[in-house]
Amino acid sequence: MGKTVKQRKKKQYMYNVNRRKVQQKRKKKLEPRIPCEAIREAWDSRKHTKANLESMGLAFKVNAVLPVPPTASSDQTSTAGPARRRPVTRPEVVSKLEAEANRPRERKVRLPTAQVRLVEHFLDKFGDDFVRMARSERNHYQLTPKQIRRLVTRFWDIPEHYTPYMKRKGMLEKPTVPEGDED
Repeated sequence: MGKTVKQRKKKQYMYNVNRRKVQQKRKKKLEPRIPCEAIREAWDSRKHTKANLESMGLAFKVNAVLPVPPTASSDQTSTAGPARRRPVTRPEVVSKLEAEANRPRERKVRLPTAQVRLVEHFLDKFGDDFVRMARSERNHYQLTPKQIRRLVTRFWDIPEHYTPYMKRKGMLEKPTVPEGDED
């Protein structure tokens, strides 16, 4: 059996490669990218993942911490005792995570630009007649009058879309949606 091409090829030293930079890049790739700031600050790169998480008071395996009780239909019985836990050395991480989870978030709801253009066209051409909007040639997705009404009310509820449209029209009041069942 002959040697492979890699084995036959003469090894050459590459003078143009900075070995230190290559090593740093390789080390950087091995370090985990942690999006959570609280965990990133408390992370110890000398420890492995399980030890890091347990030192912060977080679970590495959720099923080991909160085991699922066996059901009557399953014949398996759990013989594993309580898991050994390391002492929590960084309890502030859990409090930071709880504070971040309880912080109110700002909702950023937007409609796609194609839908915004469609709604603006419908409002300019048909006003608040959703039945005529549904029969329009521009209604490519064959939306029903009720679906168009929901789309228009969503458009009215998003100030990022609605305010520039009303400024172009010269009005600033929000129109009311006519009640009724236009299926």
